[in-house]
Amino acid sequence: MSVRLLHTSDVHLEWLFEGFPEDARRRRRAEVAGALARVVDLAIEHRVGGLLVSGDLFHGDAPSLSARAEVSAQFSRLDRAGVPVLVIPGNHDRVTGRSPYRLPRFPANVHVFSGEGWSARELPGGVRVYGLPYRSQDAGRRVLEGFSAHRQRLDREREATGQPSCAFRVGMVHGSLWGLSFGPDAHCPIQPEDIESSGLDYLALGHYHDFQDCSRGPTKASYPGAPARLTFANLSPRRAVLVELGDGPARLRPLELADREYRVLEWDLSRRGLEGLYEELAAGADPEVALKVVLQGWPAEPLAAFGEAGGAAAGGVAGEEALGMGGGSAGEAPAAGSAGAEGGAAVGTWPGTGAASAFDPRTSLDRFRSSYFHLEVVDRTAPAVAVEAGDRTVRGLFISRVQERLARAENPEEAAVLRRALVLGLEALAGRRPG
Repeated sequence: MSVRLLHTSDVHLEWLFEGFPEDARRRRRAEVAGALARVVDLAIEHRVGGLLVSGDLFHGDAPSLSARAEVSAQFSRLDRAGVPVLVIPGNHDRVTGRSPYRLPRFPANVHVFSGEGWSARELPGGVRVYGLPYRSQDAGRRVLEGFSAHRQRLDREREATGQPSCAFRVGMVHGSLWGLSFGPDAHCPIQPEDIESSGLDYLALGHYHDFQDCSRGPTKASYPGAPARLTFANLSPRRAVLVELGDGPARLRPLELADREYRVLEWDLSRRGLEGLYEELAAGADPEVALKVVLQGWPAEPLAAFGEAGGAAAGGVAGEEALGMGGGSAGEAPAAGSAGAEGGAAVGTWPGTGAASAFDPRTSLDRFRSSYFHLEVVDRTAPAVAVEAGDRTVRGLFISRVQERLARAENPEEAAVLRRALVLGLEALAGRRPG
């Protein structure tokens, strides 16, 4: 006897897509809903015995009526195909007073684990599924520690009600496996040894947005990842996991899901220049691609605007090495700096205008925004400036103090503000009104 299950998680219907233009945001949200439909297509195509959704089906705990209707429509397709659906709430759509999981609006084939702890549900083919809904009070607790005792208790309770012994055991948890990077969103920590000692044939994990095989010992486990890309961290292929339970260990088969392409381009302006970047963006232009450009260093030509010679700081080193850090926002490209005197400094110029200005990364790539589905610019630029030991001039003290603050910056946002302050302050000290 064998049984197939399909595992997905982290659909995040109504994800915000912050920073996207309104039309791109609307289209991307529709594509996320389309990803759920593709998962349902796979469940029907592979004639699975159940669909497992391991948390964060919705991006919030109070989704719109249209998002709820979309989920009901897709799960109704599975109901007509005879496929049960098991759902656990995650940290984004946890059970609250306004939760969609408190309202009986899903088709009859859907079961949501929404109690106070572990509970169990049977699927055809002798599969028993143990689900744990996310609760904020569990955020710091090792949720699989001692799970075998919960499993044995639930087995006794199920069999006391006449349920036959199960052939396969599957768990569902929304949490953070030790060793993977979750940043501030680490919730419900899971230790590898807890997976190995769980006594499960398969553990259906949620919370990590890329596919990851987390199998340990006799227990197979995985994160399927979000079925649609949510951020530029999700560059790998999108997947759902087909789980085959039968003789021997469970077998995992990741199934690829089509999705819009995301790209990341890291560009060091100090070494590769602005013109090279423009050529790269023009060559790769594609209105169906979402692109993130990470700018680092500083273009050599506009450094003349700060009174520096060539592409490096006088008495210092170029780019981020001079500051020990990098980061900021995005802007329109200045031409090569032209010689001229203003407050003792040469002046850079904007293309075709002759107007004095320093390079502004905030708008340098605006001309390419219509060439891509979405263009996001991360500014880690910083002019190549340094000061000699004992420099007590206003300029020297200003640079030194910004560098000291940068060294103590607590997060990228603070560092970006400080780098921008350095640029504007140097403009002012060169005798120009900061742009």
